[in-house]
Amino acid sequence: MAMPTSAAIEIVEERTGYKARIKPALALAEVFPNSLPALDLTLDQYFHNIESHVRSVSRQIQAELAQSGRNILLPSSSAFNNCRGFWFESLASALAHNTTSTRHQHITFLFLPNILQFDFKLLLEEPSYSMLGDLERSLHASDVSLITSNPDLMILRDIPNSRPNNMIENLSIESLRHLQTKYQELEHGVPWDCICGGVGLKTSMRPDRRLQIVHEGNISKAFFAHLQHRHWRKDYSFKYFALCASNLSDADKEAFRTAVTHSIVDVNTTPERAVDAAFSVNNIRDLSEIFATIASKIV
Repeated sequence: MAMPTSAAIEIVEERTGYKARIKPALALAEVFPNSLPALDLTLDQYFHNIESHVRSVSRQIQAELAQSGRNILLPSSSAFNNCRGFWFESLASALAHNTTSTRHQHITFLFLPNILQFDFKLLLEEPSYSMLGDLERSLHASDVSLITSNPDLMILRDIPNSRPNNMIENLSIESLRHLQTKYQELEHGVPWDCICGGVGLKTSMRPDRRLQIVHEGNISKAFFAHLQHRHWRKDYSFKYFALCASNLSDADKEAFRTAVTHSIVDVNTTPERAVDAAFSVNNIRDLSEIFATIASKIV
């Protein structure tokens, strides 16, 4: 039996034997190399299709190694759960991109990596980037920090000298690379008031995850409220949205009503929510329509 030609699984040799490690981008690209998932596909079916492919490849590798007396540890449920986040973010990035290729063309949904890889503040052109630097240095002098994560998608509006977006037609490695490296082209090139929102993506919602969403919305809005005051712009607002690939509980919805901290310290300020709207996503069509709805809320 020949070893499978798939690159979805990496074989890692450990002291106790061999382990099959999932390569999430390559697995996704092998399942959808020529097209996007059908609109009527549920998210559970979308995940199942990718996971079935990975399991099939893993079993082929297991059978091949067994012929020479070698064992391999197949991917665990937790390994698949870890990959689901990437698969959801990739699909969401593609559909968001396409939404603004055909409609709402003044809007860009920009994928951002982990904040340790690229801090969203690096998108800002001067002097706004330095203004936030001044803020953080002032806070550090008082032994205070504003720690947060990047929104999974940043919403930009009317980017100067932006090029038209071509439609994403598949989830190939080329398409994923285009979506997930575009932020590099915009480093220190975006006026502060062209950044008008963020989107947090979750495959499921637990108490810690819902609070992460609230915290991310709260701190993101605080940074841009600071810039709004520094630039004396009364007509600016930053919106934050949450998307979840499972149903939202009453506790989730209640948590998302949490007020932005800076909006309740001034009697002249109208209280504002940290999360402007939260959406539960069941199928591919839902996801596409939700991004159209979010884009329509950006004025």
